[in-house]
Amino acid sequence: ALSTHGSTPRNKFYINNVLQYQQGLCCLNERVNMSEPFSSTSLSVLLSSIKPKKSTSTALGLYRENRKSNITPPPSKQSQTSYDALTNRPILAIVDTISIIIFAALGKASHSASGDLDFFAVLITAFPFLVSWFLIAPLLGSYSDNATEDVVDSFSYAARGWSIAVPLGCVLRGLIRGYVPPTPFVVVTMITTLLIIGSARAAYSIADENKLVSILVATISFLFCAGIIG
Repeated sequence: ALSTHGSTPRNKFYINNVLQYQQGLCCLNERVNMSEPFSSTSLSVLLSSIKPKKSTSTALGLYRENRKSNITPPPSKQSQTSYDALTNRPILAIVDTISIIIFAALGKASHSASGDLDFFAVLITAFPFLVSWFLIAPLLGSYSDNATEDVVDSFSYAARGWSIAVPLGCVLRGLIRGYVPPTPFVVVTMITTLLIIGSARAAYSIADENKLVSILVATISFLFCAGIIG
């Protein structure tokens, strides 16, 4: 019956199993020195005492074993939303640091009467936001492997950390300076930081890491030079 349907992979699979089954019966027949073939009763008793085992010698069995061995377990959620993910992506952390410093420099330049930029004053302004960002963003998956998969993910994963880290930075800044930040400052800070950090991460997802860092450093240098010259 199998030969009438052609030599398909399924037929070959069944033929191989039948041949292996017959060979196994012959071996058992010789081992127990039986001169006659198995009767239907003895064969049913023998088969009931044998526990069937999955064959791995066939093509299908080997394919399934290879599939199981090649399956890589997905990374744990803890490693994707923890400080370990931050340490695994130092270049992205540098990009975020420079982005927050650029935000602080723009804010200082807009409030400076002479237009001069004091480097230490910029760092003091950026400090509470850097602390809050690196305290909160890793816990919300902003440094996971998918955080910079493409431009859309760059903004969405940056927004996760931004939604809590930046308001916390405003609170820390208010505690350092001893007063509650005014509402216009909070609104402008929220919008500006999202645009700067999101844009920098979007550029990170499509650009070379070293070139992007060089561009951001050059941007900071330009801001300070323009402020000093002004």
